[in-house]
Amino acid sequence: MTKHQTLFQWSGGKDSMLALHYLQSDPYHQIRKLLTNFSASTKTVSMHGVQEALITRQAEALGLALDKMYHESTDYEQNLDAELENAFKDGFTSVAYGDIFLEDLREYKDRQLACHQLTGIYPLWKKDTKMLVNDFIDLGYQSVIVCVNGSLLDKSFVGKTIDKDFLNSLPKTVDPCGENGEFHSFVYDGPLFKIPVSFNLANISSKSYPKPMGAAGEEVLFWYGDLVEI
Repeated sequence: MTKHQTLFQWSGGKDSMLALHYLQSDPYHQIRKLLTNFSASTKTVSMHGVQEALITRQAEALGLALDKMYHESTDYEQNLDAELENAFKDGFTSVAYGDIFLEDLREYKDRQLACHQLTGIYPLWKKDTKMLVNDFIDLGYQSVIVCVNGSLLDKSFVGKTIDKDFLNSLPKTVDPCGENGEFHSFVYDGPLFKIPVSFNLANISSKSYPKPMGAAGEEVLFWYGDLVEI
């Protein structure tokens, strides 16, 4: 049986974790390496705001190699093209993602991959998000909220654990997996972890971003939980 030699585009959050969990039990896939994108200036995961050191600890706890791509907004595509080209040369045949239902984002990624003779793998694609997040919880994974869209969720959600109480507290307008960018998370323990990743929530900070073209208002506020490894 020929296995897909798979590179996993890794954010450190719950969707990435659940997609990895599904693939690790799939005999047709061999996850050889994780790839995480970091801001070159802050050394944190884009949008999630998680420090590089915690993602490194996370990969070690999962027993997987980790490639790190550093970029700014102006050189992201150029750097990613180089990463994908190197992946193809290293024998990878596919790249896996935790995307669920953002069609335009998947089409964009698949076009990039096709340029490097790679195939996109989407284990969570089109699955019910309520079912997915409940599966994540029932499997025993532990995850903390590290970022919320302040126009959709209150600051108090930062630092919460994703569990049944968390799901019950979400407004009905918020997707249970945060697939529309409502929130992001960091996974620190679960079935695939050799040891938990230890951290403290140091403080909560905020950052504003320009709204998408056509949206009301000029900026949207995001709240971030600054996690520090211990």
